[in-house]
Amino acid sequence: MERLTKRIVVVSTIGALSLLVYLVGRGSSQIFSTAVAAFVLSCALSIVAGDLALSVILPITCFIPALFLVLTGVSNLWDFSPWIAALLGFLMPQNLRAGWSFPSRWKAPLILWSVSLALSWPIIAAREVDFALPLLNRYDLWSSRAGVPPPFVLTWTASVVCLNMIGLLWLDWLFGAYPRDLKRFETRIVWPILAASVIGAAVGVYQSFGHAGFLNPTVYGVWGRATGTMLDGNAFGTMTATWLPTTLAVLFQLRSRRKWAAGVWLAVILAFAISIWASGSRTALLTAVVGTTVLVASSWHSVNPTKVLLTFGLLIVLVAGVVVLTPASTPGPWRRIHEELIPDLSLRTLGRGLFQFWDRNRYGTAAARMIAEHPLVGVGVGGFHVQVRDAAYVNGYDGLPPDNAQNWFRHQLAEMGILGSIGLLIFSGTFIWLLFRPCGRGNGRPFAGAAKGGIVGIGVASLLGMPTQNPAVLVSFLALTFWWLRLTEPADGETTTRSPLGAREWTFIGGILGCFLAGTAYVGWTELRPPYRAIRADWKYQYGFHDDVENSEVRWTEGKAVDVFPIEQPNEYRWLKLVIGAVAPDADQRPVVVNVWRDHELILRLTRRSDVQKTWYVGVPKGRKMMMVQIEVSRSWRAVDYGRRGDPWERGVAVGKWTFAYDPPKGELLIH
Repeated sequence: MERLTKRIVVVSTIGALSLLVYLVGRGSSQIFSTAVAAFVLSCALSIVAGDLALSVILPITCFIPALFLVLTGVSNLWDFSPWIAALLGFLMPQNLRAGWSFPSRWKAPLILWSVSLALSWPIIAAREVDFALPLLNRYDLWSSRAGVPPPFVLTWTASVVCLNMIGLLWLDWLFGAYPRDLKRFETRIVWPILAASVIGAAVGVYQSFGHAGFLNPTVYGVWGRATGTMLDGNAFGTMTATWLPTTLAVLFQLRSRRKWAAGVWLAVILAFAISIWASGSRTALLTAVVGTTVLVASSWHSVNPTKVLLTFGLLIVLVAGVVVLTPASTPGPWRRIHEELIPDLSLRTLGRGLFQFWDRNRYGTAAARMIAEHPLVGVGVGGFHVQVRDAAYVNGYDGLPPDNAQNWFRHQLAEMGILGSIGLLIFSGTFIWLLFRPCGRGNGRPFAGAAKGGIVGIGVASLLGMPTQNPAVLVSFLALTFWWLRLTEPADGETTTRSPLGAREWTFIGGILGCFLAGTAYVGWTELRPPYRAIRADWKYQYGFHDDVENSEVRWTEGKAVDVFPIEQPNEYRWLKLVIGAVAPDADQRPVVVNVWRDHELILRLTRRSDVQKTWYVGVPKGRKMMMVQIEVSRSWRAVDYGRRGDPWERGVAVGKWTFAYDPPKGELLIH
């Protein structure tokens, strides 16, 4: 079962990556070709060079946005596609041959989480194109009030799935690749990522002193916020803050006679401090403060206290200098907190500011509505960004742009519900409990404290945001997680011991997974289908209809047609006029079955053998602004197939354009 579930996750990840690269490649052949080449090359390097290839693949996450900007002149969210392909290509040879390498205590929850992602995202993808594959090419169709078309929704869903599943596969690979060789792990993984962070911080320093537009043609550059090489001030600041405790730990470990090295690391620490401040990221400031505090508390007894006090005294002086010397146009995080959340110290303002920290511009209340309405299975992986504006509209506020839930746990519950998050919650709970144990002994203690500081810093920041949505931050978090576990592992190896799962664990996984997938499929076919979401949040949704060129009062459907449209004067009109006309020319020999739905209800099933029009009056739902009509036919046809001239569209049945009436004429057919 372990190998089977592992291969399910690997194949699903390949499928998600293929969909992502295909969709992104429509608009950028460069990204498509680069992703394919990166996958093939990294797969070959994995076989030839082993983990040495990771020393290039992982650090490059800090530079991808800047690299694409320099090489192509543009940069966007999908530039990480080639990097995702490269990391998956590296992991492919090992993952296809082996089972799971997760430690025994986490194997069941992490397998459950991985397989839940792997098997649920195809259901979500099918749902978002309304179970009609042609919608994959429709850029003129909305999937929410935000106006996002189905191809964009699937691109986002595929990228979220790829990042999550590749992160889990890589963490599993780490446990299998470095069971004891900690030094090799540090050489191949830790120090290359830290070096990339140092380079990014150097660019951030340059940007912060009057050159904000350098490698930063973004809104952050307009605001005067540094982005390093990542083109995102929040991600850059958090990435730098995550590795700040490690740079301090290196300084603590240096011998006193190597003064030149101490000077170098002090310069690095200063660059990190400037970058964190110049990024203007409140998340980064929180991560840095928490991480540094945890480092000091964890390693106080293993390092000369005098050295620690002198280092922090000097650091405080340097930071004060940064605040003074940084140009006034740079909006530091404290200024943003003061101006946006807590402009004064009154109780009323403090209360509103604390609420804003939690709710974050109504994203919190939108997430709470999603969780309350779909507590078991959520709205689907990647679904929060798409549906958040609809949820806010139902809450009485329109205009909320797509973003995350501003809380990592809240976001996960909103997207995957309780059943889909059980594995994640069990892993998180047991891991948080382990964080309370001592940080090792001897020389390794400062580094264990640094890793713990980065982990806790990101964890606390995740209560107010989602920093690990950025690939560089996610890679750093997973690397620090593994590093801390190895540095603090007890002599009996209880946290990294691997053993196969028993029948009880597989029964647990199978039961939860079955319920989650069944629930996801059910709500995907009912409440969360795009047309039903359109009814609820009052936006138009239509596909499968084409105007008849010869009769302006008639439209032809395709094999399946859906229309969500506003009810004219809902307080006055009570009936919709439904006219069913022509079908295939040979219907007298091969009858065509026409099915009509009003919202969720099948209201008409008709076998058509002629072109004679028939009319019904359908009751309009009360108390709503929108209604839905869905029409499906048993077979469709094209004019050219019967030697006729006409448009090339697929044709199902001819229907009259919608008109409303207060009372239908006497004798007409009624559908209440």
